[in-house]
Amino acid sequence: IGIRAPEQVPEPEYDRMGAVPVPIEFYGTTPSLYVPEGLPHLRQITGKDIARFFDESANSIQLSQLQLQLNEIKKNLQLNDWGFLLLIQSAAAKIYELPAEQALLSWVLLLKGGLNAKVGYSDHEILLMIPSRHEIYNSWYLVVNNTTFYILTNEKGNRSFPELTVHKADYPGNSPISLKLTHLPNLGNQSISKELKFRDKSFSVATDVNLINFYRDYPLCELEVFFSAPMTTSATNSLESFFNPLLKGMTPEQKVAILLEFTQKSFAYKTDKEHFGREKFLFPDELFFHPYSDCEDRSVLFTRLVRHFTGLTCAGLEYPGHVNTAVLFSGETTGTRIKINDQSFTVCDPTYRNAPVGYLAAEYQDIKPGIIIFE
Repeated sequence: IGIRAPEQVPEPEYDRMGAVPVPIEFYGTTPSLYVPEGLPHLRQITGKDIARFFDESANSIQLSQLQLQLNEIKKNLQLNDWGFLLLIQSAAAKIYELPAEQALLSWVLLLKGGLNAKVGYSDHEILLMIPSRHEIYNSWYLVVNNTTFYILTNEKGNRSFPELTVHKADYPGNSPISLKLTHLPNLGNQSISKELKFRDKSFSVATDVNLINFYRDYPLCELEVFFSAPMTTSATNSLESFFNPLLKGMTPEQKVAILLEFTQKSFAYKTDKEHFGREKFLFPDELFFHPYSDCEDRSVLFTRLVRHFTGLTCAGLEYPGHVNTAVLFSGETTGTRIKINDQSFTVCDPTYRNAPVGYLAAEYQDIKPGIIIFE
């Protein structure tokens, strides 16, 4: 039997043009970009020069080559819209030294990638602005033609903004950025484990440091984004090793009770203000990294566990100053129930220690919660 030699894969056109490979540090990965010469530069921060930069970029073969490479990296790393935005900003920071040019390049690359964006400028800076499918909290924004554009800046705290002029061009065919994570980014697997204790038994849950660092730079946004996010395979496997034998032979109601007790008792509690000095929602895997969590974090993890180990439908419940959950059981249950889409869900609170399935604290009994529906 003859063995056929592998075909030589031709070098990409941008490599043959003599472009220099530039490594990008991106959450534990180091993709390389071949950066072609001849990209445009900004002369001054004026409307005229911004328009010139855009025209030169939009018609630039070099920038199209750059876009193709970034699209390929996005595909390989399995990035969502927010991850793609961060990748573009990382690339722009490697290509240009000036923040104004970085913002302009990011703007053009987002637009060429099918995502909407604008730039606002004053006499000394240019700021990238994006619309989002999900509301972003604690962020500066401008409303342009009835659309909210969030201002992206690395500066924290109460900075003051000068009066910004927004570049007038509209891109109605482009989409607002989605913050949803239907699948996790492929950032390798730099594993780290956390020791947990439940019912006098200890076990470790593994997660990925690169993903945790990616989450660190996620904006504070609607809780639906956090409730709908999947867990890593490593965390799921760790939990299955512990819970599958424990839950074997139990009814769905019994399984939910066990998972509720676990979420209530196996994590140390602190408010976000005490822990981070600010409000921060945690994705499921982040509870296996950070030393503390609060009500919305535990609610996110609990619903993920219930869905994985029982397949039951869940919802989040948002009260003033508190978040808990509701589970749709097939049979009758005791305790507080709530109607969601004409179905009777049972309240489950993953924060109050020893609170059984159906428990709702007295201070919330007469309050209609916000319902968080997620996939």
